[in-house]
Amino acid sequence: MTGVKAVTAEVTRWKRMGLGALGVTGMAAAALASLVTAYWHDICRVLRGG
Repeated sequence: MTGVKAVTAEVTRWKRMGLGALGVTGMAAAALASLVTAYWHDICRVLRGG
């Protein structure tokens, strides 16, 4: 029974780590999207060469 508890604890830890990584990725994507939205006019001007 001790082995089963150890495996269950490890799988739970993996799930927590996965959700944590997903949350960090989501926050980074939101920050990048905010920057692009805020500077969209400038980005388009630079890309068009003007």
